[in-house]
Formats: sequence, structure tokens, C-alpha cells
Amino acid sequence: MVTIAQKRANDKYGATVPGILRKRYYGMVDRCTNPKNSHYKCYGARGIEVRFTVGEFVDYVMNELKQDPRGLTIDRIDSNGHYERDNIWFCTMEQNAAWKGRDRFKGGVLLTDPRIALI
Repeated sequence: MVTIAQKRANDKYGATVPGILRKRYYGMVDRCTNPKNSHYKCYGARGIEVRFTVGEFVDYVMNELKQDPRGLTIDRIDSNGHYERDNIWFCTMEQNAAWKGRDRFKGGVLLTDPRIALI
């Protein structure tokens, strides 16, 4: 049984950047591996994989991307690629929606990186 003190400690950790990243990580894993997840058909059923351990993911986002995920959603730059280094970015829900419905060709050039295409 979880004590009130343990629950408070878990709630405080969950509000930290590493805690938020761990939640995002387990959400990615669930979408990619759990056929009962409502979004599995868009991820795991298409062969999308998470190619990080939880520790690697937290370290990559915090130390290489230097990204604070609060208020942002995770997205893959190449929507057919895996959750892996150089293929994830954090964006607002509005940016994510704009990229998903966007004409990915501009001036005859395929826009493959939403970070650039949305500028």
C-alpha cells in the first residue's frame, strides 16, 4: 500500500522535467507496443518503435536537445520513422496540427523537417 508521503513524493517527481519525460516515454512505448492502446494502429501496427531506454530518452532530451517539455507534445520529424535520436522534437499542439495537415511540398521541394517548414 502506498502511503500519503510516498504519493506526495511521486506527485512532486512527476511534475519535474525528468518525471514528465518519463511519462512521455512510457506513453510512446505504450502506443508502439500495446495493441489495446487506442493509438496503436497509428504507431505499433505501422512498425514504429521506441529506440531509447527511458534513461537514454531523458538524458537525450535534457542534455542534447536541452528541451523543457512542459506544455509541449512530442512528435517525430519523419512521421514514418521511429522514436529515436534526431527524429523527435517537442512542439505545441497547434504546431503539431499545422504540420500534420500541411502540404509538405513548397516550391517543388519536399519539406521533411517540420521545425523548418513551419517558419
